[in-house]
Amino acid sequence: MSLDIATFSSTFTKNIAKAFYNQADDAMKYSVMSQIFNVSDSSEYTASFTSTEASNGTDWVTESNNYPESSLEKGYKTAFESAEFGHKLMITKKARNKVKDSTEKVLELWNKQKNYAITALHGFLERNTTGIFNEAFSSTKYLAPDGQTLISATHERKSSVTTRSNLVPTQVLSSTVVDIVEKTGGAFKSADGEQMPLNFKYCMVKKGSSASRIALKLFAARNAQGQYSPTTIGAINIYE
Repeated sequence: MSLDIATFSSTFTKNIAKAFYNQADDAMKYSVMSQIFNVSDSSEYTASFTSTEASNGTDWVTESNNYPESSLEKGYKTAFESAEFGHKLMITKKARNKVKDSTEKVLELWNKQKNYAITALHGFLERNTTGIFNEAFSSTKYLAPDGQTLISATHERKSSVTTRSNLVPTQVLSSTVVDIVEKTGGAFKSADGEQMPLNFKYCMVKKGSSASRIALKLFAARNAQGQYSPTTIGAINIYE
């Protein structure tokens, strides 16, 4: 059976497009990007974000005191511009002739193209997300608002002359390193010197690497069913 262009476009293209969008949503939902970053829809072409390096103004007062004025010490302003990525699906006339242009075989060919595109999309998301962290120490492509690499011992604050570091000792992953990271987060201070502890949610390691195997041993233990479950390391339960 042969398909005219109108029937093919109105029926199969729409069905494949709907299936692609559904699978693309799943690829985004289960990608490392959605696990690390807050991914949401936006109608804004360009969005800006200004961080807060310190917040003060609340203090003890008596009935006759003037209330202290609230103030925010703003950090750098960052603009996020819209960028597009895409993937084209195309079935040539030659390809249609090879399957004799039958409804069933053309649909099968479309499904294969769609599945390849989803695989390519998932890989694209993973590479571009992990690329930010892979190049966090030395990249000129991914830079912090102060012009430093994302991970640096000399990040400059905008609201004061002080610097801060988000670089911990570059040692092999171990319980000692985990303790250092936790202590570093707990000792973090705002630009005005007030306590501003940080909470860490993720430990990123390369899949299949020695670091990934160490991470499993550090952060989880297998139960009787062979599944991993939370464990306590040095009185710190990473999952609580």
